[in-house]
Amino acid sequence: MTDLGSDAANGLDPYILEIRHVTKRYAATEVLSNVSLSIRAGEIHALVGENGAGKSTLLRVAAGFVRPDHGGVRVLGSELAHGNPRSSLKAGIAYVSQELTAIAARSVLENVYLGTGRVRLGRLQRPDLIAEFQELARRVQSDLKPQMLVRSLSQAQRQELEIIRALARNPRILILDEPTAALDGERSQRILHILKQLATDGIAIIFVSHRLDEIFAIADKISVLRDGRLVVSDLAGAFDEGSLVRHMVGREISYLFPDLPEVAPNAPIVFATQDLHAGPQVQGISLQVRRGEIVGLAGLIGAGRSEYAMAAMGAGMIKHGTVTVGLAPPFRPRAVRQMHRLGVAMIPEDRHGQGLVLRHSMANNMLLGSLRHFVRVGGVVSRKLIGETTDRWIRTADIRPPNRRAIVATLSGGNQQKVLLAKWLDTRPHMLIVDEPTRGVDVGAKAEIHRMLVETAVQGVGVLLISSELEEVINLSHRILVFRGGRIVGEFTGRQHSRSAIMDLAFGVQSSPHRTDVRPMQDHLEGSDRS
Repeated sequence: MTDLGSDAANGLDPYILEIRHVTKRYAATEVLSNVSLSIRAGEIHALVGENGAGKSTLLRVAAGFVRPDHGGVRVLGSELAHGNPRSSLKAGIAYVSQELTAIAARSVLENVYLGTGRVRLGRLQRPDLIAEFQELARRVQSDLKPQMLVRSLSQAQRQELEIIRALARNPRILILDEPTAALDGERSQRILHILKQLATDGIAIIFVSHRLDEIFAIADKISVLRDGRLVVSDLAGAFDEGSLVRHMVGREISYLFPDLPEVAPNAPIVFATQDLHAGPQVQGISLQVRRGEIVGLAGLIGAGRSEYAMAAMGAGMIKHGTVTVGLAPPFRPRAVRQMHRLGVAMIPEDRHGQGLVLRHSMANNMLLGSLRHFVRVGGVVSRKLIGETTDRWIRTADIRPPNRRAIVATLSGGNQQKVLLAKWLDTRPHMLIVDEPTRGVDVGAKAEIHRMLVETAVQGVGVLLISSELEEVINLSHRILVFRGGRIVGEFTGRQHSRSAIMDLAFGVQSSPHRTDVRPMQDHLEGSDRS
């Protein structure tokens, strides 16, 4: 392991940022234990570990949002005030949180410059600020406009906004917690390119990502946290993917993508849409999902996959077309509750805004969708059955800590996602729609979520999987449908899926005329059983 102590005496540049012997406890839980980390100007230092390993807490200590119980932070040798974000910002530390913090009702320009002391609400049309913003947007290759309202932005655009806002502080040190989690492959690569350019300009970067390919693509050094402790720190070239995962989880991960169950050709159709139109991003979508089948939806962000799922769930205004669930006649859903009654559940892309009640306990969240199952004669709720059911899901999903009374906001992202998945699986659905089920979760939690999805299919539930991680779609899907411009433009069947052919379709590149593993979508339902 490389010595991270000061080695200026050896002719190397001094460290610009030093996190020294930091310990942090919340009640009886020690989330950081004597962690030290150092970084030089122009260096990209990747911080990795499972959800709950302490990464976000360490970043928030460096950014001044969390006061450590022991230890401290230095910038160019000067000690920063503990728990003082203004002190950290003044020293040149800019922090991009994992949770997007922009004010939805305000414009992009207002959000970028609020807190800088340079503007006030309602007085943001200064030409110099607009010109500065446009230069920052050009720098990160963003198409954001200063007057756009944040509520109108996609998840990817909001992430771009967070990075622009950090750069507007003219930082020496840029700390990014999962900056690409909400982005597809193309946009992620663009962000990585931007980070490399910023490092070339001399900015020190601490970068957290659960996408190991991104880590190896840009990191100069990698440090691994496990259970609040620094277990290894070395040059990126000292690791391969296998060794890095072992350091992160303390064990081998050999089951990231479980074997898929076979789906009978005549298995009944549990969910279908016919010529569904809903706004500009859903233009005539027809698809079917059979019992026990996982159908993956591939495509770029903005291709219409999430919008299609929300419309099919009754959360978007359908202009034309129908939905069919099981043997029920085709209809146009008007409410999400209507779909729930028919046995269709959905894990939304935004687990905080649409999926979980963060201030409630794990038990309350898990059983919100199925509470009627626990009501006895006279309207009495069976607390015993609630406890048994919650504990069973905690064991099944390996949720940590295994405490049904734990407040969901205190859980790591991976454990929050498992709670959300358990919540809707407990409703005993016939059809499950999952939108970005492993976004922002570590490799161990990802393996558990994959296992739960495959086991759900084994039990006969149809699954519609939306993911920006192409590897996930390829390895978890019986069939893959490619979206572009609000339409399905191709279908891949069988066990062999071509990554390049899928991306060609997603980008609109003409595929080879000799391909046999993809069908164009003039009528991809042709020859299928119809419900």
